[in-house]
Amino acid sequence: MHGARERLPRHKQKGYGHKRKPSGYSYLANCPQVIKVPKFKAPEFVNYDGTGHLRVHLRVFCRKMASYGDNQPLLCQIFPNSLTGPAATWYARLEKTSSWREMANFFLEYYRFNTEIAPDRIVLQRTENKSGESFREYAQRWCELAA
Repeated sequence: MHGARERLPRHKQKGYGHKRKPSGYSYLANCPQVIKVPKFKAPEFVNYDGTGHLRVHLRVFCRKMASYGDNQPLLCQIFPNSLTGPAATWYARLEKTSSWREMANFFLEYYRFNTEIAPDRIVLQRTENKSGESFREYAQRWCELAA
């Protein structure tokens, strides 16, 4: 039996490598130590994919997490749940951060180019009613564009 064990590749032998692995997955976290909240359930988020208005995304995230605002490590841990696509990839590549504020600043800095530019008068004048769109829908879209 001893000979059969030696014939297995070293990485498949029972017990091999167990001493080398860190316990848990804390070494993968980008955030400081989390303060656990009993019965915490993360709210549903509209995921940010790297497009759209990043400040709006941060405000909505902070509003949904307002009850836990003093638990900065929890905010850091939950924030990636609100990201998808390229934004989630950005987070995965992010080095460890020391605070929620630092992470939010990195996020704002990285996606600052994506801030929406207010439309000028000419853009608003050229906005037309789409085919199949009711006047009410057109007016609402125009007002949202102008806001």
